[in-house]
Amino acid sequence: MKLVISTALARKRSLASLRMTTGVPIAGAILLTVATPGFAHRVDEYLQAATILVSSNRVQVQMRLVPGVAVLPTVLADLDVDGNGVISELEQRGYAERVLGDVSLTVDGERLPIRLASSSFASIDELRRGLGENYLEFDATLPAAGGNRRIVFENTHHARIAAYLVNALVPKDPRIRITGQNRDYIQSSYALDFTQAAPGTRFISLGSLLRLALLLCGALALSIQLVTRRRHARQVLLRDTDVESFVAGPGDASLVGR
Repeated sequence: MKLVISTALARKRSLASLRMTTGVPIAGAILLTVATPGFAHRVDEYLQAATILVSSNRVQVQMRLVPGVAVLPTVLADLDVDGNGVISELEQRGYAERVLGDVSLTVDGERLPIRLASSSFASIDELRRGLGENYLEFDATLPAAGGNRRIVFENTHHARIAAYLVNALVPKDPRIRITGQNRDYIQSSYALDFTQAAPGTRFISLGSLLRLALLLCGALALSIQLVTRRRHARQVLLRDTDVESFVAGPGDASLVGR
């Protein structure tokens, strides 16, 4: 087991420089994470991948828990407590509560009470074949505020064998704009910086700005086209008037007098 633990930790340290970001805009990182359907992991690691979604009044966290076959006995000791080969509903609930006891959410320095929203567990046979994944979803109420804010998510569940991953989802709430993220080297601690607009207001997305710019450009082009057509029509009218005056001449004017 010491070899397994040291191997997992070494791998986490080697990936740290690739995974860690510090105070940078994360739009690209978020889209990349959302577009990635799965995470590869080693058999000697307990993958714990968390995604965070922020709205105006709530923080949602989804966790995907995938134990490698080499560390499965350690995880099963917490899952199948009575050792009968079946993870009962009571054992599922108990394990979910243990995970929630090992994670925390703070907003602007204030720790939030978290509650379990849903859970899903694979069978022991699936886990032993390396095909099983467990899912937890929990949330917390986000205190009302505005301006620049920070959420800190920490996870210490099965830290000796864990491979942590955490990222944010693109907010669906137009009042929320993510501005940065910071992680420690094993992603056990994750900070998400965001800006929350005041009630009754909303941020304008880049797509909306582009659509507005295209609309303004179209209106400007139409205005220029109308002005050009009017100017051309006026020039044609003046030219026709000059031609008629030239053709008529002074003599024609005397004939009219007669």
